[in-house]
Amino acid sequence: MVLEAALTQLEALDPRCGQVMHLTFFAGLTREEIATLLKISVTTVRRDLSFGRTWLAEALGSET
Repeated sequence: MVLEAALTQLEALDPRCGQVMHLTFFAGLTREEIATLLKISVTTVRRDLSFGRTWLAEALGSET
C-alpha cells in the first residue's frame, strides 16, 4: 500500500509525527486521544498532523 509505505518513510524521518499520523489514519483516534496516549499536548498533535499531511501530499504527489 502506497500510503503505508509513505507513512513508514515519514516515521523514519520523524518518529513521533509518524506515530501521530498512523494513529490518525489507521486507529481513528482523535487529537485529544493521541495527545493522552503519547503524553504530548494537543497543540503538538496538531503541529505534527499539519507537517505530516504536507509531507505526505508531497511524497505521494511525487510518486504519481
